[in-house]
Amino acid sequence: MDRRTFLTITALGLLAACGAEAQPGPSRRWDATGRITEIRRERSSITIAHDPIEGLMPAMTMPFAVEDVALFEGLGVGDRVAFTISREAGGRYVIRSIRRA
Repeated sequence: MDRRTFLTITALGLLAACGAEAQPGPSRRWDATGRITEIRRERSSITIAHDPIEGLMPAMTMPFAVEDVALFEGLGVGDRVAFTISREAGGRYVIRSIRRA
Protein backbone atom coordinates (compact mmCIF):
# COMPACT_ATOMS: atom_id res chain seq x y z
CA MET A 1 0.00 0.00 0.00
CA ASP A 2 1.45 3.38 -0.95
CA ARG A 3 1.64 6.32 1.45
CA ARG A 4 -1.22 8.26 -0.14
CA THR A 5 -3.61 5.30 0.05
CA PHE A 6 -2.60 4.68 3.67
CA LEU A 7 -3.22 8.33 4.60
CA THR A 8 -6.61 8.35 2.89
CA ILE A 9 -7.73 5.13 4.58
CA THR A 10 -6.45 6.38 7.93
CA ALA A 11 -8.28 9.70 7.53
CA LEU A 12 -11.55 7.98 6.67
CA GLY A 13 -11.19 5.62 9.63
CA LEU A 14 -10.54 8.49 12.01
CA LEU A 15 -13.58 10.34 10.71
CA ALA A 16 -15.77 7.33 11.38
CA ALA A 17 -14.23 6.85 14.83
CA CYS A 18 -14.70 10.47 15.89
CA GLY A 19 -18.34 10.47 14.84
CA ALA A 20 -18.07 13.03 12.06
CA GLU A 21 -21.35 13.57 10.28
CA ALA A 22 -21.88 11.12 7.43
CA GLN A 23 -23.18 13.48 4.74
CA PRO A 24 -23.10 17.23 5.32
CA GLY A 25 -25.33 19.44 3.23
CA PRO A 26 -23.90 20.52 -0.12
CA SER A 27 -23.12 24.02 1.13
CA ARG A 28 -21.35 22.95 4.34
CA ARG A 29 -17.82 24.33 4.60
CA TRP A 30 -15.14 24.23 7.25
CA ASP A 31 -12.26 26.64 7.90
CA ALA A 32 -8.90 25.15 8.86
CA THR A 33 -5.20 25.85 9.24
CA GLY A 34 -2.12 23.75 8.64
CA ARG A 35 1.23 23.32 6.89
CA ILE A 36 1.67 22.21 3.27
CA THR A 37 3.70 18.98 2.99
CA GLU A 38 3.20 18.24 -0.73
CA ILE A 39 1.79 19.89 -3.85
CA ARG A 40 0.83 17.77 -6.87
CA ARG A 41 -0.24 20.17 -9.59
CA GLU A 42 -0.68 17.37 -12.13
CA ARG A 43 -3.33 15.81 -9.86
CA SER A 44 -4.86 19.07 -8.56
CA SER A 45 -3.97 17.82 -5.09
CA ILE A 46 -2.29 19.26 -2.02
CA THR A 47 -1.31 17.45 1.17
CA ILE A 48 -1.63 19.41 4.39
CA ALA A 49 -0.67 18.57 7.98
CA HIS A 50 -3.73 20.30 9.38
CA ASP A 51 -4.77 21.29 12.86
CA PRO A 52 -8.04 19.90 14.28
CA ILE A 53 -11.00 20.98 12.15
CA GLU A 54 -13.75 21.86 14.59
CA GLY A 55 -16.86 19.75 14.12
CA LEU A 56 -15.20 17.54 11.51
CA MET A 57 -11.93 15.75 12.31
CA PRO A 58 -8.82 15.69 14.52
CA ALA A 59 -5.42 16.94 13.41
CA MET A 60 -3.77 14.77 10.76
CA THR A 61 -1.86 14.87 7.48
CA MET A 62 -3.99 14.18 4.43
CA PRO A 63 -4.34 15.00 0.75
CA PHE A 64 -7.08 17.32 -0.47
CA ALA A 65 -8.41 17.93 -3.97
CA VAL A 66 -8.18 21.56 -5.06
CA GLU A 67 -11.15 23.23 -6.74
CA ASP A 68 -8.94 25.27 -9.09
CA VAL A 69 -5.20 24.82 -9.77
CA ALA A 70 -4.89 28.62 -9.73
CA LEU A 71 -5.13 28.28 -5.94
CA PHE A 72 -1.56 26.90 -5.94
CA GLU A 73 -0.18 30.29 -7.04
CA GLY A 74 2.30 31.62 -4.50
CA LEU A 75 2.18 28.54 -2.28
CA GLY A 76 5.00 26.13 -1.50
CA VAL A 77 5.85 23.13 0.63
CA GLY A 78 6.37 24.24 4.22
CA ASP A 79 3.99 27.20 4.00
CA ARG A 80 1.56 27.67 6.87
CA VAL A 81 -1.92 28.17 5.37
CA ALA A 82 -5.52 28.95 6.21
CA PHE A 83 -8.03 27.17 3.98
CA THR A 84 -11.70 26.37 3.51
CA ILE A 85 -12.89 22.89 2.55
CA SER A 86 -16.17 21.30 1.62
CA ARG A 87 -17.14 17.66 1.22
CA GLU A 88 -18.63 16.45 -2.05
CA ALA A 89 -21.40 13.84 -2.24
CA GLY A 90 -18.84 11.04 -2.77
CA GLY A 91 -17.05 11.99 0.45
CA ARG A 92 -14.09 13.73 -1.20
CA TYR A 93 -12.81 16.84 0.58
CA VAL A 94 -12.13 19.79 -1.72
CA ILE A 95 -10.25 22.99 -0.92
CA ARG A 96 -12.33 25.96 -2.04
CA SER A 97 -9.92 28.68 -0.91
CA ILE A 98 -6.41 28.77 0.51
CA ARG A 99 -3.94 31.46 1.51
CA ARG A 100 -0.76 31.82 3.52
CA ALA A 101 -1.49 32.27 7.20
